[in-house]
Amino acid sequence: PVDGAKLTAAMLAELPPELRVNLDKATLVANRQDILEVIDGIAAHSPSAAELLQELVQNFEIDRIRELLGEVG
Repeated sequence: PVDGAKLTAAMLAELPPELRVNLDKATLVANRQDILEVIDGIAAHSPSAAELLQELVQNFEIDRIRELLGEVG
């Protein structure tokens, strides 16, 4: 099973800035559909990060995604 807790700020830091901004905006309004669409785009750059992000969304841990984005800056 996938463990969303294994997602790190370093993994998000490797994503293109535009994707991080889009993820930040989507998680700010907590729209699951928007978040999942951004994650689809992330999958092309980092399938493992996308899989972990999906796990966090499915477990309603959007705050954790925001926390990690905050660590990236």
